[in-house]
Amino acid sequence: MSIVEIEDFDGYFISDRGVVYCNLGRGNRRNGKEVDMYEIKPRMTTKGYARVYMRQTSTGKRVDRYIHRLVATHFLDNVENKKYVNHKNCNRSDNRVENLEWCTSKENTEQTMRLEHLVRDKNGRYVSNFNYM
Repeated sequence: MSIVEIEDFDGYFISDRGVVYCNLGRGNRRNGKEVDMYEIKPRMTTKGYARVYMRQTSTGKRVDRYIHRLVATHFLDNVENKKYVNHKNCNRSDNRVENLEWCTSKENTEQTMRLEHLVRDKNGRYVSNFNYM
């Protein structure tokens, strides 16, 4: 397992297994006191994505970040400068680096159509056929 510090979030770390850690104890974020590294429990969105709150070093504000994007940003090369992160196995809570890939919007939609997670209804409109939970 590999763990790296998250850029612009001092005291926060991400692993290639999709786990976010922190070594700042409650109330210690401003005085620089460190504690043993502990896992931050993610919150799940209604669409099944895991996210965490962290305090950004440059602004001092608490911000929300998706774990799959943190893993992709810190562990996957994006030489083609693609904008989106795809979960290869379609499990949005599986944020291991080997389950993620950078993709374009078109590539993401094509996979969704190929797996029939997006289908046409009786009126010809696209509707979700995917169970998030």
